[in-house]
Amino acid sequence: MPKILLSHQSLLLLKHTLTTTGEREIDLKGNEVLSSLRLNGEEQSQRRFFFKAVNEKLDKNAEKSQKETKPIQDKLDEMVKVAKKDNAIKEGETAEAYDKRINELLITATPKTLELIKERNELLNKYNTALLEFEINDKTLEVVKKYFTEFGENNKWTAADDELVMEIEEKLK
Repeated sequence: MPKILLSHQSLLLLKHTLTTTGEREIDLKGNEVLSSLRLNGEEQSQRRFFFKAVNEKLDKNAEKSQKETKPIQDKLDEMVKVAKKDNAIKEGETAEAYDKRINELLITATPKTLELIKERNELLNKYNTALLEFEINDKTLEVVKKYFTEFGENNKWTAADDELVMEIEEKLK
């Protein structure tokens, strides 16, 4: 069974590609949603094997990330709460404008805010780029390759996804 090493972000992008066609459709509630990728029985089974192989790795990595960033996020949330308490919403101000004003106030008035945001973002980046190893059989690998190649471009990748796409393509060779 091939062992594959991909970053957390790349695995999420690959899972997304194996879940949707990139097309949009209207659901029963009238909302526009991404169209699900419908596979035949055998391929659906291989997709499940892939998800089973990677979900636990992704969940553990996300759990570690959340555990490490939570204290920082709690401090930031507390700072926002205090700033909102000291700076009431102005008459006619939208919630969006109010939140923007509070954030600007925190960043300009409190240098500690920027330090905390930078520290949190560095930790998040560490976990998002962490390489996770997983094993899948050859049959599963072929289905993953097939659908990544067939539907990947349809999922409207952005320029920011280029590195992730190249990483996935390299590892799936």
